[in-house]
Amino acid sequence: MGHKYIVILLLLVFALTGESLAQQPDSTAVKDFTQEEIQQLTRDQLLDLSLEELMTLVKKLKLSSIEELYQMVLNPVVKSASKKEEQSFKSPLSVSVITKEEIMQSGALNIPEALRLSPELIVRQKTNGNYDVHIRGNDNVPPGEYLFDSENTISLVMIDGRPVYNHFQGGTFWEALPITVDDIQKIEVVAGPATALYGPNAVTGVINILTSRPQTDEFRVHSDFQYGNANSQKAYLSLEKGYERFSTRISANYQHRDRFQDDYLNFIDYEYYPSDSLPSIINNADERYPEPMLALNNQGINLNTRYDNNKNLMLDLSVGAQKSSIQTIYLDINNLSLSRRESEMQYVSFRGNWHGLKASVSYDQGLQDNAVGYYGYKYDIGNLNSTLEYDLELGIFTLSPGFSYTESVFDDTPYLNQQSEKSGLFNQRVVLSNTAYFIRSELNPTEKIRFIAAVRMDDYNLPEKNYWTYQFVSSFMVDEKSHLRLVYSRANRGPFMYDYHVDHRSEYLNNDGFTEIERFIPNVDLQLVVMDMLEFGFRHRLRENIMTDFSFFYHKAHDFSNNVTTVDTVGQSINYLSTIKNSDLISRQLGATVRFNYVMNKKFSMKLFATGQLTVLENLNLDYVLGSGENQNLITINSDFIHKSTPSMYGGLILNYAPSDRWNINTNFYRYGKQNFFSIDGITKIESKTIMNLKTSYRFYKDNHIYFNARNFLDNSSYEFPFADKARGLYMLGLNLNF
Repeated sequence: MGHKYIVILLLLVFALTGESLAQQPDSTAVKDFTQEEIQQLTRDQLLDLSLEELMTLVKKLKLSSIEELYQMVLNPVVKSASKKEEQSFKSPLSVSVITKEEIMQSGALNIPEALRLSPELIVRQKTNGNYDVHIRGNDNVPPGEYLFDSENTISLVMIDGRPVYNHFQGGTFWEALPITVDDIQKIEVVAGPATALYGPNAVTGVINILTSRPQTDEFRVHSDFQYGNANSQKAYLSLEKGYERFSTRISANYQHRDRFQDDYLNFIDYEYYPSDSLPSIINNADERYPEPMLALNNQGINLNTRYDNNKNLMLDLSVGAQKSSIQTIYLDINNLSLSRRESEMQYVSFRGNWHGLKASVSYDQGLQDNAVGYYGYKYDIGNLNSTLEYDLELGIFTLSPGFSYTESVFDDTPYLNQQSEKSGLFNQRVVLSNTAYFIRSELNPTEKIRFIAAVRMDDYNLPEKNYWTYQFVSSFMVDEKSHLRLVYSRANRGPFMYDYHVDHRSEYLNNDGFTEIERFIPNVDLQLVVMDMLEFGFRHRLRENIMTDFSFFYHKAHDFSNNVTTVDTVGQSINYLSTIKNSDLISRQLGATVRFNYVMNKKFSMKLFATGQLTVLENLNLDYVLGSGENQNLITINSDFIHKSTPSMYGGLILNYAPSDRWNINTNFYRYGKQNFFSIDGITKIESKTIMNLKTSYRFYKDNHIYFNARNFLDNSSYEFPFADKARGLYMLGLNLNF
């Protein structure tokens, strides 16, 4: 514990000496700023300007007042809520923005950590650096299933509008994203069903990660290096150059983290065993756990080139690759709770905009092994996403029709055991495809009133049923300080390979001399999860530097599915037949989110947010075994059930203090309430937890920084996810260089 007191002492010294050590800020010739450079000003840079400099910017942008300038910079522009750029205060949906500046100040090491800065997100750590992320919850539904089914299958994640989704059984493999926090310009989070705007899987919302592009014609180099306990290492380098209308940016990232513990949970007796004892527990310990201390190792490289004439033509091309290996909670079908996942993927993405005609096409392909050492989870992947849409403006009316086609291909044939029929999960090359048609319209009868309607039809190859989704929004600016919104929307989840294409057979002799035959067959008629939402929102600007936002939401979801197994004994054979079937389960959720943003001045700012919710499951029909050995009890639930896997309350507090122009201290807190995670392994209680993060940085020359970064500063080691590793404190020293 001694190191904590040393760190606290250092922070006190930093705070006391910061003002005296600091030098005057670099002079800024605002009269020479371009409009693009003005729009890229950060909050701190804006608050640092004199009255004379502010008036100069007002004139250059042809604004009416300094207050209008403040609103342009302090009220960030978003695009994900309505697919057009607008200030977040006027957004018709519940949307939050995490800026590059906020991410860097917070000290977040990866994207899931940065998402703890958003009000609607529940983020829990499984192993060091590996996270479970949900928007507003509805996780672990239906309850009583395998850990395998706990992945978030109903939230859509995108990078620059390109879906990054695991089509095997849903969710996002965060470690397999090619970018890291240093590549991000901002993250926009839209809470609530949004399939009508962005396609399937945007059931509880959308996380759109927007990457940086060069802002000037100068050649720039950015690098960041961190090292800390648990052998935690982070390295990043980017090079960028703009030239008139062209720009190019290349970046590379690397991150490694060890686990905080060496032992593994064994589901046989729910005891932890050291790694050197694993060969006595499982047959292929060397294959499954060659590096027992490894938590996370990933690297990525990205290249972007862009042409933009700022008028009627924009072309953007990105290519990249990544490689990763992690240990995390994923499978609980064989003894140990942790499994290893490996991924090696490449991507190419193109976006274009010409006179309102917008086109995008992306393709990613590679090799993925979801559970190394478990036969059947290794396959080659190819995912195609393409969209074409057009914005037609007719005075107060805007019409945006569009078309999209997506295709996902999985092939496990190169990795099959040729000696056994149907030994893999697919045993062939399998395809899921979707052709969609959509239209979005907006009517603005006055400057204060706004009506939006969006409708989409998805035609999947499986299931054969077409799905219609929609979104209806009304928005009203009461005055310059108050904004009301009312939203009704419907969204559906997309199909997964595991549900529609798994065709597996295994056979073995048990200890009693019986032949056990396990057979898993697909269900091509399985219906997709659908969610309806009604939401009311109110934003109010108490003063120019104080903003509040209230959201009240009601969700209803149905057509959930679960694994159904029947057992039949014939002679000396025991036949297990499994398939995925829809249930009568209905999830109803009622909740509210409150946000409070305050910027006192350049030195101090604060963000406070919290979400409270209640989820009730109806028509739940579930049998499960509680306890072990002679204490086993069969429990049956066939009534309404208050679902406690989603915490009833979660939120955060972000405090940023800059005692001088060279020092910055950021303290951010994230808290969630207690949960009862309900899996096939029983009910696991997760206690409430408050996580404190701290980053203190010193700018020693121009825009170069040295800093101390503490994640979970108070070392609250309680578990955040069932059967996972303890989440310990991480203490890093870092160097950020910019040329």
